[in-house]
Amino acid sequence: MRIPILLFLLNVGLVWAQETDVQPLPTDIPSPEISITYLTCGPYFYELRGDTGNYHAVYADDSDIKDQLFYRVSLVLEEIYYSIMIEKISRGLEEGDPVKIVSKYFYSGFEVCKNLECRMLTDVKFIKWKAFNTFLVKENEQFIEMIINKDGSLIIQVIALET
Repeated sequence: MRIPILLFLLNVGLVWAQETDVQPLPTDIPSPEISITYLTCGPYFYELRGDTGNYHAVYADDSDIKDQLFYRVSLVLEEIYYSIMIEKISRGLEEGDPVKIVSKYFYSGFEVCKNLECRMLTDVKFIKWKAFNTFLVKENEQFIEMIINKDGSLIIQVIALET
């Protein structure tokens, strides 16, 4: 009797993962009949010259910055379910430099939920950014952490928040 209670107490508040990897759809936005219901921009991150395409959340003052970037996440309502659009945006280093979309990824709500307990995203709410490439959403009673990979794929896992 003591062992199950002890194991339960050890697991309370710890992250448990139901993890899946989702690839973006090959097309940008499937139809013009969409509605962006929420839009958020993440923190800046940096790409340095001479670095092999690694991203850095912070940089030293003497670093040779190649690009300043951020992700923009949109919750898109299509008929009765949500999808997620993620754009990687380059912002110039100097005032007045152009801002441009470097890449755009679109994820169907069905694909996001494929290996999770939900069937599709129907009541998704953006909660917060956890890092420049990681954000948290809530779908009904589940908290879902999404990690954006450099190739545009998402690592998605259901997490239990500490109580």
